[in-house]
Amino acid sequence: MSNWTDKNNKIDVSYNKTNRFICVEHPALVQNHEKALSTIGGVKNLEKIYSDPIKRLPLQWRPEDIYCKATYGDRTNVSNLLMKVTRRRRKSDGHEEYKVEILGRVYTTYKFQAMVDYQYLPMKTNKDGSHESIYEEVRMNKLVPRKEYMNADVPLFIPPVMFARVDRPCEFHYKQEMKHRPDYINPDTGRPPNLIGTIRQRRSIFTIFVNFGDKLPAGPIPEAKKRTQGDFVDPKLEKMLIELFEEKPLYLKVEMEDKTGIRSDKLKIFLPAMCFYWLDGPWRGQWNKFGFDPTKEVSAKIYQTIDFRVRQIRPGQVDIKAKRDILKLSQWNQVYRNQKHNVTISLKSLEDNAKDEKREKTVDKELYYKFRQDTVPPHRMIYYPVCYVEVDEVQELLHSNDGKVNIDLSL
Repeated sequence: MSNWTDKNNKIDVSYNKTNRFICVEHPALVQNHEKALSTIGGVKNLEKIYSDPIKRLPLQWRPEDIYCKATYGDRTNVSNLLMKVTRRRRKSDGHEEYKVEILGRVYTTYKFQAMVDYQYLPMKTNKDGSHESIYEEVRMNKLVPRKEYMNADVPLFIPPVMFARVDRPCEFHYKQEMKHRPDYINPDTGRPPNLIGTIRQRRSIFTIFVNFGDKLPAGPIPEAKKRTQGDFVDPKLEKMLIELFEEKPLYLKVEMEDKTGIRSDKLKIFLPAMCFYWLDGPWRGQWNKFGFDPTKEVSAKIYQTIDFRVRQIRPGQVDIKAKRDILKLSQWNQVYRNQKHNVTISLKSLEDNAKDEKREKTVDKELYYKFRQDTVPPHRMIYYPVCYVEVDEVQELLHSNDGKVNIDLSL
């Protein structure tokens, strides 16, 4: 049975399902396949990139130029067929016939959707406005002594580390100018024209930050007090914090969240109106109630902050996670996808009541500001008030000079 048919007829085509191909959508009108293949580093480089699912395929328009900035193709999963169509025409009457072959399936395609015109060419501008290439002068084609390399008389050529934050074009929608409140001050007003700023006014948190040795503030900023009197502020939360500061004058924020149940985004509304924040010193990282000066009170020694840290994990040690995840830098040649999460199944008895669950949750939260000898800290770096370090030797040392210390209030 012949595979040739007219263009208006249907034909059944068989194909080999075992053949798999990789598709590269080259962002150019390809006339020379060898040159097109060299722009992506050849077949070996394509195989290397394909073996790593997170790698992006680099394409260099000038492969021989070491200063050529590559554009990157994103790897996408597709379900396509590679088809070969052959046409033949009879010279006698011009009748055309077609032959269709399915060569295999395509599961992976590299698509170049980024901008390709980001280039910084090694050239200099002459006085007459013409441009002259300095590539051979700035390129190192052999190893030379450091002194000779640094003292060489070559034109200045410093390519940028990063061309843009993103390498894909984004849509821009025109809209009306944003309306602001009457007291709004545009931060771009009076800004030098060579600086690019934002039109959003800087957000004010009204928190007073104090360094050890500075004069302590007597009260909050008026705007901080005014903020707690808004229409959407719950006065019950403020009352809870007032009662909490009557128990003791200094708190870590995590302790306040645990004892009151108030979320962090709610606490930042009330705290600037009730207390100030220590940036350093013995009470570093704690919120200090207005009107209480710990530098003049002997009883404040029990609230001093201990900066507890654990070194990196070593073989045989218990794994303690970091307080904050290490930020992954977004590299041009990689793409980060959502990682699969392991599902954990709790084997806790279903007969436990809600009170036990609530109590267990409270105990776990206390570990963020209480140190216990028989419990592994939740993070490698954590602050503890010394009064919450449940170690007998530490507490004995802390209270060893009770009643023996006097503070000169005249200083």
